[in-house]
Amino acid sequence: MVDPSRRRLFTVHASAVTKLRAPWSVPEAAFTDHCSRCGKCVDACETGVLIKGTAGFPEIDFQRAECSFCGQCANVCPEPIFTNTALTPWHLTVTFQSHCLTYQSVACQSCKDFCDVGAISFMPQAGGIATPQLATTQCTGCGACVAACPVNAITINPQG
Repeated sequence: MVDPSRRRLFTVHASAVTKLRAPWSVPEAAFTDHCSRCGKCVDACETGVLIKGTAGFPEIDFQRAECSFCGQCANVCPEPIFTNTALTPWHLTVTFQSHCLTYQSVACQSCKDFCDVGAISFMPQAGGIATPQLATTQCTGCGACVAACPVNAITINPQG
C-alpha cells in the first residue's frame, strides 16, 4: 500500500512551477496527495481547458480554451480533491505583460472582446493607445482572454 502523502517526493516543489488546477480544487499538497490521476476530470471537461499535465496530474491550459465552470470535473472525480462547487471556484490574478500590443503603441482589444463578463476595459491614454484595465471584482478567472491575446501577453496565476 502506497502512502499518498509520499507522492510529493517525486514531484517538482510547488513554488518552483505554478500549475493551475481545476476550479474548486483543494490546496496543492492535498491535491497531489489524493489525486489518482485517473483522467476522469479531463475526459469530462466540456471545453477541453483541463489537460493531463506534469506527472499525469490534471492542469488548466488557458491557451487551449476557457473554463465554463460547468463543474463536471468535480462531479466525476472519485477522490476528495474538490471543494463545494457552490463556492467561488478559485482566486486568480490576471496580469497584462509589458509586451501587450497596447504597450507597444498598437491598437488591440482582443482580450476585451472575449471577456463575456466585461472585466476588461481600455483606459484612454493622453497622446497614446488605450491600455487594458482589469476589474478584479468582475473577473471570474475563466481564461477566455488568454487564448485571445495575439502575443501571449496575458498570464493568470493563483493569488498569493
